Amino acid sequence: MAEHYVSEDEQVERLKSWWRNYGRALLAGLVIGISGLAGYRYWDGTQNVHAENASITYEQLLQMTAEDRHEDAIKAGETIVDNYPNTAYAQLSTLILAKIAVESGNYPEAKKHLKTLIDKVDNKDIAYVARARLARIVLAEGAVAEADSLMTVIPPLEGRERFAELRADIAAAGGDHQTAKTLYLQALEGINARVLEQGGVQLKLENLGLEEK
Repeated sequence: MAEHYVSEDEQVERLKSWWRNYGRALLAGLVIGISGLAGYRYWDGTQNVHAENASITYEQLLQMTAEDRHEDAIKAGETIVDNYPNTAYAQLSTLILAKIAVESGNYPEAKKHLKTLIDKVDNKDIAYVARARLARIVLAEGAVAEADSLMTVIPPLEGRERFAELRADIAAAGGDHQTAKTLYLQALEGINARVLEQGGVQLKLENLGLEEK
């Protein structure tokens, strides 16, 4: 992974892209590996169908979300979580359900989804994204210490601070403007190709009121 700041959405998109490109091949490889065992033939077939159904439903979920069909998207997401709980589809669907809840102003529901991922998911990248999104919610609610605690366990990414803008927001809210400045500058360095995001971070940096040194 490139050594630069990666936003939460970018990380999720990379996870989605990886699963689309390699997930089915990985499942197929597992099936092929045990296909020579006669006792597993029926299991192989059911697992293939299971994975295919999960994939189709997940693609539908993405389409519904893109079209802002929130009620349909929630039903599809819950179907994936209920029927395919131990798959990457379920984990990514839970992130989408949390995002829909935030957009609908249902923060308790969003927090429930994110806490589920933090507590139960083995995939650290997804768990880190869930932590960051939960930290953003509790920070908006004024719980600075809780937001900071959630972010503390997330390590740097290849020597660079991940979620730099969010960490800066937390530092600024806690009154540590010098740390916030350092982190905002890191965020700017990482998103210099995304003009709109750069402008938002630049405004936050200027609002700190610290002179350049």
